[in-house]
Amino acid sequence: MEDRIREFDGVTYKDLFLSSIDVVYIRRLDIVQKPGSHASLYLEAVLDGEQEENELQNISKTMTLMYRTEGETRPLFYGVIDKIFIRKDGEDVSLYLEAWDATYLMDTERRIRIFQNPQMTPEELMAEVMCTYPAADYKLNVPKMPIGQLIIQYEETDWEFLNRFFARYKEPLYPNPESECIRVLAGESPDTEQLEWDSLPYTLLQDYGELNRRKENGLGELLEQENVQYQIETYEIASLGNEIRYKGSFWYIGGVERHLEKGILVNSYVLRKEAGLKVLPYFNQRLTGISIDGQIAAAKRDRVQVDMEIDNGGKEGEHYWFPYSTVASSPDGSGWYCMPENGESVRVYFPVADEKEAYVVTNIKAHEPKEGNQDDPMGNPNVRNIETAQGNQVQFTEEGVVIAAGRKQGSILLKKSGEVLLDAVKDISISAGKAVNIVAANEVIMKSETSIRIASEQGADVELKKGKVTIHGMTIHEN
Repeated sequence: MEDRIREFDGVTYKDLFLSSIDVVYIRRLDIVQKPGSHASLYLEAVLDGEQEENELQNISKTMTLMYRTEGETRPLFYGVIDKIFIRKDGEDVSLYLEAWDATYLMDTERRIRIFQNPQMTPEELMAEVMCTYPAADYKLNVPKMPIGQLIIQYEETDWEFLNRFFARYKEPLYPNPESECIRVLAGESPDTEQLEWDSLPYTLLQDYGELNRRKENGLGELLEQENVQYQIETYEIASLGNEIRYKGSFWYIGGVERHLEKGILVNSYVLRKEAGLKVLPYFNQRLTGISIDGQIAAAKRDRVQVDMEIDNGGKEGEHYWFPYSTVASSPDGSGWYCMPENGESVRVYFPVADEKEAYVVTNIKAHEPKEGNQDDPMGNPNVRNIETAQGNQVQFTEEGVVIAAGRKQGSILLKKSGEVLLDAVKDISISAGKAVNIVAANEVIMKSETSIRIASEQGADVELKKGKVTIHGMTIHEN
């Protein structure tokens, strides 16, 4: 041991104790900390054989491992107990305990959140998530730029979601088990460890397989010298993610393992360059192929905003502009253009795991007609119907084609028999720049309840009224 670790007044098993459980001494201890994962603890301790059994049954669901150094008591691991059991063999009583750091509380419930505001910053998004944990402490070391797109947390725990979200910035999460409450850092810490490790023995490692995989999958700028790592053992205690000056340049603590060896707490650290700690972006595969129901909030050109039924992320009134899937369109704007009305039911569809590829499609929902309604547009499957909220309608019926406006204030019926019927509640006007020709093979019939009048702009007219025919003009020719 002394050959591998420089002389230092380190922490021994006598300096370690649990604040909530009385133990004689800790026999075994293993703590593992990695970026993006909860810190874990495994502990074996010897208990006083005279402790009452009911006293041990009332152990808290949380635990605190402390250590004494330089006359002070400091926390080494605050955790949430995962498993605990006590074994008694005669007078020998042993405690076995497994625990996770407090960020484990973020990893117990799957949630759905929708963040529709592309101007939201990473800090604002994380604040929305972390408000679920009032005492939580968190920091970010990522660009303070708008997220720039729709973000969905779908059937993910908060821990899973935040790990995936910050992977967009190629940064992992660093949990801190030395805090009683949730403490998490996104990106490397700005804190620097004031420790001198240059004279310590080390292992230098280069993983070419990992280097090639990372370069091929999105970290093409990663240099070979940035992928190396130093492995060091020491009695000194340092925190995951912190910066340290080593051999003339700055490195980051990218991994921590602590264990008892011959009664002394030995700390193993992995030192990596900042670029070597970057992670690859990835997506939530549960999102692929799902649809979320909603109603149209606004429409503009070929985009729509949607009030989604399960939207409980972000702030009320924030909407993302989704592309809308029309029947047919072209880049120059020609073709079919038919946008949905406000309040119309739609679906936000996610064809792939990347939420920025989402678009809006129509929603197929059962139409419930009013009882006795003879004008139900879905009453006859042989009828094709297009209708707007203003009552304008095009209907393809078994009889022909109906074009109507204002809920049939005026309509044109084109019958497949060859007839054309014009109908209006008020007036029908026919206007032409040159001439209007009315031609019939057999007869032309004009009927009116009051009168029929044919007139020219020069003042001549013929009027048929109540059985009389009246002709006016400067000159009347009779043949």
